[in-house]
Amino acid sequence: MRAASVVTSCPGALPVPASSWPRPGLVPALTRRRGSSTMSHVIPLRVFQTLKLGRWNCNVCGLCPKMTVLNYVRLLGDPGVDGPDKHATASSMHPTGEASKTRVGLVAYHGPMNLSFPQRTRVDAIIQAAMDMEAAPLLHALTPIGDDETPQAVLAGTMKTQRFALGHLEGRTVLVVTSGIGLANAASATARALTLVDAPIVIAAGTTGGLAADINVGDIAAGTSAIYGQADATAFGYAMGQVPQMPVDYTSSEAAVARLAQLSALIAHTVRAGGIVSSDSFCTEANVGPMRERFPDAIGADMETCAMAQVCWSSGVDWISLRAVSDLCGPTADQAFHMDGPLAAAHSAQAVRAYLTLL
Repeated sequence: MRAASVVTSCPGALPVPASSWPRPGLVPALTRRRGSSTMSHVIPLRVFQTLKLGRWNCNVCGLCPKMTVLNYVRLLGDPGVDGPDKHATASSMHPTGEASKTRVGLVAYHGPMNLSFPQRTRVDAIIQAAMDMEAAPLLHALTPIGDDETPQAVLAGTMKTQRFALGHLEGRTVLVVTSGIGLANAASATARALTLVDAPIVIAAGTTGGLAADINVGDIAAGTSAIYGQADATAFGYAMGQVPQMPVDYTSSEAAVARLAQLSALIAHTVRAGGIVSSDSFCTEANVGPMRERFPDAIGADMETCAMAQVCWSSGVDWISLRAVSDLCGPTADQAFHMDGPLAAAHSAQAVRAYLTLL
């Protein structure tokens, strides 16, 4: 869209002399004036009306030091303001031919959407690990389905940072996911996996930091609840670790937790059930004290589980975490504080494979 069309599509906006533009072709909407923050013009009106901020840029012409509700609606093109819409653009893109006339070239559709999820393959579980090292023992044990010579696998995204491998493990059909490190990677990988397959449970595998004072390296930190370690909206009445308008934490089902008693009898490693704290920063000896104080029931700390659990919660899918402790966040003098990563990942893989037999 040309810059001139942007300016003239905003009723009531001040004209912008071309000579005042920073350089040819730059839309004034992309410039900021007097240091005030820009405002997204996709915020619904009902949300805008609840905001109590003093200064706004109109974000379309970049000239308004303060934005009123009327200006906001005028720029966004609410047909209910200012009477009939003289600047509307008609469109028949909707399958029923019904479309609201809007300003700034936007079209609001009314009626049923034609979007639908594709047919998904039914699996017994999704197993998700963050790193190749953590997924390796599971992928090595994965066997192909039917006449395939190798398990089916796809790489997702332009950067090919996430892997999804479909096959059999312990007599179960599973999708093994390598998500990448961090909350965003974990959430996007879980969402992609649940679009690819229909699964009743997602199992987190790999390694974790030991947060409980009495947990040891090599133990299986069976996460049955998860919370964000750095979320803090307590000023608005939310609990520490709670994302606004979301649950305080995310919990596994009673059935998923009940299987842990049987799991302890199937593997040689100690199984500890409890909460997992997830954040995008490492929990170290320097900050383990405040973390334990805020989340006294947590047994492990990682960078993915809570994001995975939140996507599962929003999708109505069960989850559990069966990561092995590779490092202790705050070891005591008589504790070993580190285990080789691949060895800890092998511990986790053993726990996951045994858990699959209980499904």
